[in-house]
Amino acid sequence: MCPHFSDEYPKDKALEYYDKALSIDPQHSWSLLYRAHCLHDLQNWEEAAKAYSRLKANFFCGNQSWRYEIFLEQKGYCYYKAGEKSKALSEFSHLIERWKKDTYLCREAYGMYLAQIAENVPNFLTKDMIQFIEQQGWIKLYKTSNLVK
Repeated sequence: MCPHFSDEYPKDKALEYYDKALSIDPQHSWSLLYRAHCLHDLQNWEEAAKAYSRLKANFFCGNQSWRYEIFLEQKGYCYYKAGEKSKALSEFSHLIERWKKDTYLCREAYGMYLAQIAENVPNFLTKDMIQFIEQQGWIKLYKTSNLVK
């Protein structure tokens, strides 16, 4: 089911599989998610944002709940890269508010996309957002990792 993670399949080939699965079941959540991931990895930002937006929040319940935080950040980042700044800011605001209420939700590699923006385009984010990102140590982590392309 996950040619997205396989070296055997280029991302564009994986997209064909997810599109085929979605032609059979347009609401198949795993196909929607991994199709969005492929578009994200291919840096097709506008299409990736649209693809992420097709996912329903209830998909991330139960043992999938940890994915919701990553999903929100990835969707916001795609909006940002696609030039939809107000949608990106809205996603990031929502995400940071969630993390402020429950710091357990923002663990380790979370925040990498926000850290990249804070480091490279600090005027885009609000002062509160940047302060939160700095408190988490994500900018330092971002600088020493290759987690964000």
